[in-house]
Amino acid sequence: MGVGIGCLGMIIFGIILFSVASSGELSAGFVWLCLIGIAGSAFGGLFLDNKRKLGFGGELSKKLKDTVKKIDGFNVTQEFMSPNFESYIAIDEDNKKICIIENEHKNFGEISKTLNRYLYQHNVFSYADIIQSEVIKDGVTINRTSRGSQIGGAIIGGALAGGVGAIIGGLGASSESKSIITSLELQIVVNNSKKSNYKVVFKSPNDLGAFTTGNEINDINHWHNLLSHIINRTDNNSSISSNKPLLTISDELKKLAELKDSGILTEKEFNTQKQKLLSQ
Repeated sequence: MGVGIGCLGMIIFGIILFSVASSGELSAGFVWLCLIGIAGSAFGGLFLDNKRKLGFGGELSKKLKDTVKKIDGFNVTQEFMSPNFESYIAIDEDNKKICIIENEHKNFGEISKTLNRYLYQHNVFSYADIIQSEVIKDGVTINRTSRGSQIGGAIIGGALAGGVGAIIGGLGASSESKSIITSLELQIVVNNSKKSNYKVVFKSPNDLGAFTTGNEINDINHWHNLLSHIINRTDNNSSISSNKPLLTISDELKKLAELKDSGILTEKEFNTQKQKLLSQ
C-alpha cells in the first residue's frame, strides 16, 4: 500500500507539472516544487511500505514463538528464526529435543501480507532422530555431518565416506564475509517416514534488512556445530551399546553353575534361575 500511495503522489505531481507546462506559465520555482513533491512521494511511499513490512514481520515473529510455547514438554533454550519468517528452529537441551517449524506455502520475494501466505507446521524430534546436518551456500553443499560418518570436515558432492567428492574448507566468517552470499540454508535430515528433510533459511536474496543481524555465517555455523555434536554423541552412544557382549542362554547357565559350585547359590536357587532362563 505504501508504494501505491507513493506512486499516486508522483503521478499527481507529474500531472500538475505537465498541465502548468502546457499552459506556458511554468516558473523555475514551481518546477522545483513539483520535483520535490515527486521525490517526497517516492520516499514517503517506500517509508510507509517498509513500516508496513516491519509491522507484519512482528506479527509473524509472534506467531512463530506462540506456536512453540503451545508445545507441551518443550522448553526453548536456544532458537533461530529465519529473516524471511519461512522457517524456525529451537532446541530444548533439558529434554533433548529439537523443534523445526516450516511454512507450508512456498513464497517468493519479500514478506507480504497480501501476496504471500503463511501457515506454519511444527515438528518435534528427539536427539536420536537427527540423522544429518548440512550447510548449503548459494545452492552448494559446503559442510555436512551424518549419522555413522565421523567426517567432520566440509564436502561437495552427494557422497560421504568412501564416495566421490572434493574436500574443501568450511564456512569461515572471516573469508566468506568478503564475498557476496545470497543464500544460506541448513538442511536437516531426520528419522521420519512422512517427512525426512527440513530446511532452515539463514539468509535469502529477499531478506528485509531490519530482520537480519549480519551474523548469518556465525549463526549457521553455530547451529550446524550444535547438530553435529548431537549426531556424533548419539553415534558414540550407539557404538558403545552395540559393542556390549551379548550373553547367550548357554553362557548364563554356565555362570549359574559356577555360582552353585562356589556355594553362592543353593541347589534350589540354581534350579529356579535355570528354569527362568530356559523359559525365555
